[in-house]
Amino acid sequence: MDWQDWPLAYRLLLQGNLAQENVLGVWFSSMVLLMAGSAFLLCFAAEPRDERRSVFRFGWLFLGLVFVGLSLDDSDHSTKDWPYGGPTPRGA
Repeated sequence: MDWQDWPLAYRLLLQGNLAQENVLGVWFSSMVLLMAGSAFLLCFAAEPRDERRSVFRFGWLFLGLVFVGLSLDDSDHSTKDWPYGGPTPRGA
């Protein structure tokens, strides 16, 4: 039996299993981290370049790079051969 023959309800239930990788929850958390990192980088770009406070401006850059890095790390943990997460069925 191939994974494509499995019922749709079972495949949707597998998307709620957050213990597995390559599920909807992992994608959502990766996108939230990416949006937060992008917002921090926009704050860095929009902050005026004041010579007295230029050191504090790099906090936005640091936070932006950390959050974008976490997003890339989170999205990198996906299985390549199984599109629905969960245990790989035998014979697949």
